[in-house]
Amino acid sequence: MFSGLEKAAKVLGESSQPPTPLYICSNCKEAYSEVQNAPDACHYHPGTVVINHDNDEAWVDCDPEQIFDDPEMREENPEGFMWTCCDEAFDAVGCKLGFHQQRGVKTPTAAPVLPTDGERENKRARRS
Repeated sequence: MFSGLEKAAKVLGESSQPPTPLYICSNCKEAYSEVQNAPDACHYHPGTVVINHDNDEAWVDCDPEQIFDDPEMREENPEGFMWTCCDEAFDAVGCKLGFHQQRGVKTPTAAPVLPTDGERENKRARRS
């Protein structure tokens, strides 16, 4: 199974055009390019996730003292958690649509450029 970034890179890599920079959306955490961004491209929840204590079926096999919010519990029991924005289960598709967004400075997800041996030597010489 490919991550959103790997899927987008594969699709964009099949083009004969130069590679398009990819960004990670701060709302849905998916990879996107400005070329493919659209008003309905991002499905996200603007709320927060809370434990759904009202869903008795979700917690039927759990000791009430052992119910807590952590990533493993969310993955194992998504119906036991809900979004505050729409009261849907944790694994529900985002209730809001919009453009993909990135907060702060927009930085492509490209691999970092490592300095060459000569650049490293120059940096060491300047420190001395």
